[in-house]
Amino acid sequence: MNLDEIRDMWREDCQIDTNDLDTENFKVTVIHEKYLNIWSHFRLMLSDAEAKSKRMYKEKFEYYSGKAPAQVYKENPFNHKVLKGDLNTYIWADDEYLKSKQKIDYLETCINYLENVLKQCSNRGFQIKNVIELKKYAEY
Repeated sequence: MNLDEIRDMWREDCQIDTNDLDTENFKVTVIHEKYLNIWSHFRLMLSDAEAKSKRMYKEKFEYYSGKAPAQVYKENPFNHKVLKGDLNTYIWADDEYLKSKQKIDYLETCINYLENVLKQCSNRGFQIKNVIELKKYAEY
């Protein structure tokens, strides 16, 4: 599941049928549970991605500082001497490390979006109540 799919689902789920408010009121917990499950799945994915990124940072640190096993340099030669103060620059610019950081950023974006959806789900009861109140006043 990706962010676009979640957005499409929410676009459908956020609609309130003002002609069937009883059903809409009961759907609140179902919708909340749906997005809470998705949020928890993405939260676990983020935790895994962060752990992998930290391990990769260590591997890249060893690689660029010249402390990696000889086999690593046979497979991917690196013939430069990097000063200790420049190590972060090399690591942060490494394509593999950048991809891992981009994945973390993407997962954080998904989680932030889902948290906002969950807030909207929590407020849905108030929105339904407001529609009921407006309908009462419209009848007069």
